[in-house]
Amino acid sequence: MLSNEKINIIIDIVKTSSFSQAARLNRISVSAVSQAIDYLEADIGFSVFERKPGKKPILTKNGHNLYLHCLAVNEKLNNLNEFLSYKGSEPESLVIYIDEWIASQSITSKILEVVTSNFDGNISIVNSYDKDLVDIYVGLGELDSHKMSSDKVISVICWKLVFFQSHCLTTVKDEKKIENLSEHQQIVIKRSKFHSDEVENSIMYSPNLIICSTLQQLQCLLEQGKGYAILPDIVIDSIPSVKKNAIHFDLESSDKSMFWPMIVRCKSTPSLKIKSIIDNINTYDF
Repeated sequence: MLSNEKINIIIDIVKTSSFSQAARLNRISVSAVSQAIDYLEADIGFSVFERKPGKKPILTKNGHNLYLHCLAVNEKLNNLNEFLSYKGSEPESLVIYIDEWIASQSITSKILEVVTSNFDGNISIVNSYDKDLVDIYVGLGELDSHKMSSDKVISVICWKLVFFQSHCLTTVKDEKKIENLSEHQQIVIKRSKFHSDEVENSIMYSPNLIICSTLQQLQCLLEQGKGYAILPDIVIDSIPSVKKNAIHFDLESSDKSMFWPMIVRCKSTPSLKIKSIIDNINTYDF
């Protein structure tokens, strides 16, 4: 009989070309592996492996067909286990957090469009993140893509250089001539995510900084011509006066870190409904 244990043993023997390695992976003895294969071959009436002393086990023709069958069954078992792992109860309400840096009317409405089309319960959007309470998180991901393997990237945010007509940089007509920004004051918002080493290395903060605590303060300082800012395009679009009246340039760079990933994630043990919503958000065109 082809049990789940024997399926794993066959797959591991082929993967490692070794009965002993397969035994180690399955945490059983080598004799137990040999015995499992012997019993299986007796049940099905043909040899699965050619076994010769001192040589690696080789699949027979019939054994190869059986191996392909084992792979197919194993994939279905893994899919079933994944399905069963989403054991959270179906929620009656959803709590969604959208990071303030990307919470424009456009992004918020698109997120709600996807959620409401897949969920009939109550939906709350909160402005503070609590991982124990929030069901769906939409925000900025890590600049290093290797750190966010479990997150789904739904869009990419491009950084731009921004200043108002009242700033002296206005006299520079050619973007390529803006070379030494360190001569000017840069306005930044005091926020740990935007002051990490990786951001400073990629955005190249000026040594002359004006620190503020809110987007509103940054907007006022920009309008007064006090300095320039380097902001995600989605933030620029969310501030009407900046979008309409400011001058902004794309920051051309071969460095991928000039583009910030926007990600969506959910609780570690989501319900099937939440997982479905996340998958739909992931396929939406932002």
